Amino acid sequence: MARLSICGASPEAWFQSQDSDQAREIQAMVEAWNNPSTDRFAFQSSGTTGKRKTLWFSRTQIIASAQRTHRWLGMRPGNRWLLALPLHYVAGRMIVYRCLAEGMDLWPLEPSLDPWQEALEADAVSLTPSMMLHMLKQVGGEKRFKHIQQVLLGGEPMPQSLQTMITGWKKPTVWHTYGMTETLTQVAARRLCPNPDLEFKRVDDSLEFGVSESGTLSVTDHLLKLYHLETKDAVALSGPEAFVWKGRIDQVINSGGIKWYPEDWKTELVHPWLEGKHWQVVGQNDPSFGEVPVLLV
Repeated sequence: MARLSICGASPEAWFQSQDSDQAREIQAMVEAWNNPSTDRFAFQSSGTTGKRKTLWFSRTQIIASAQRTHRWLGMRPGNRWLLALPLHYVAGRMIVYRCLAEGMDLWPLEPSLDPWQEALEADAVSLTPSMMLHMLKQVGGEKRFKHIQQVLLGGEPMPQSLQTMITGWKKPTVWHTYGMTETLTQVAARRLCPNPDLEFKRVDDSLEFGVSESGTLSVTDHLLKLYHLETKDAVALSGPEAFVWKGRIDQVINSGGIKWYPEDWKTELVHPWLEGKHWQVVGQNDPSFGEVPVLLV
């Protein structure tokens, strides 16, 4: 079986050359994975199906999810994944686990709106739309993606300004993905370029979509043995294989992939100036982050 490499080197050699919180967290993940007595791995949910919580998955489930993603993308052992997302949530953690499970070459980058400045070669990278939009606004931004094969965008709605920027691109292939912690990242994706799609289509025939009584998307994942998992996303269903995303039915504010709950602000915002006043936090459309929280008094 192919073995994980990090930046083309053995994990042990890479860990010895690094001194960062990110490197230490990756090392802890690798050591836990390589420990045969560890079979449950924790993930923090981001809020797609409700309030944030800790979810646990088995090694078998993680491997099955990794293999599904690589089948969909046509990736093979030894291919290079850029890690540009933080490890707090499932999108970043699953990049590490995919590389461990399938013997990929992991290239960690410092998570930021601008994770790399020069053209890098890679088979895949996962970003939020806000990150890609920011990078493309920089001088020479488009050249940074010249040698990337596939870009997976997720975690937030797609800004129209970004769609306009990449219209007409022949390479890389850019996907807008839909997923959640409960399904270990993407279950559906729509191609943004080349040849953009309007619908999100399932990434594997082990997945089926439906609509709940409240009009929200429900997901059945036969691979992970999840049945009729209800989300908070309103959709127009095109059948069990595809849907058009309409928006959230709750009041979660999705800003740059970070989900803010207005109810939480009632206990967080304590200030004498607000005493005796009626106020609320709402989401306001933003060209860079999709939405931003705004305080109305």
